[in-house]
Amino acid sequence: MQQNISSLTGRVLRSARAPTQKLAGKAFSAYAPSDLKVEHSAAKQEFFVCMGDDCAVIQYQRTNNTLDLYHTEVPSVFRGQGVAALLAKEAFNYVLQNNLKMKLSCDYLQKYYKDNLTPELEKTLA
Repeated sequence: MQQNISSLTGRVLRSARAPTQKLAGKAFSAYAPSDLKVEHSAAKQEFFVCMGDDCAVIQYQRTNNTLDLYHTEVPSVFRGQGVAALLAKEAFNYVLQNNLKMKLSCDYLQKYYKDNLTPELEKTLA
């Protein structure tokens, strides 16, 4: 099994081990984003969702009241299915609900921010 190790958390992200099915030559996950629950670990400074043995993450560093959201990673079998957007939405909601600021060092999160900009969200940039 191929493995990637996240540098700051030590979380192992395994590729393509959750149930999948082939449809017209493309692998589709047995999980729908609406079935997934995003969790938050303040101790590990990450938002994550696990699908079988695979976990997708957004990692951040917190300094005072600012989260530097610097890395998003989704196992290849779940890419293109809205999992990263689900994580981003939850991370941004967390920032809003807790009156925090955020810095977006991750390219994906910068794009997600621009595509989903609201007046409330605009006020959260550090």
